[in-house]
Amino acid sequence: MIIGEKIGHADSLDRLEEREDELGKILRDAVIGLRDGTISSDGLDTFRLGYEFVRDQIGIRHQYL
Repeated sequence: MIIGEKIGHADSLDRLEEREDELGKILRDAVIGLRDGTISSDGLDTFRLGYEFVRDQIGIRHQYL
């Protein structure tokens, strides 16, 4: 299950916090990839769009819970 689906299934604030932690790890990995050259600037732009979408979904789910 991808993180976006996991957010939709988060049934408590604790579970949602776990998804936020997971998103934070993904962000750290992307920054490392950018630094070591395994992620290009074009790849970073694509990642940023997905990251912002998921971050917004977390905010919406947080308000729901």
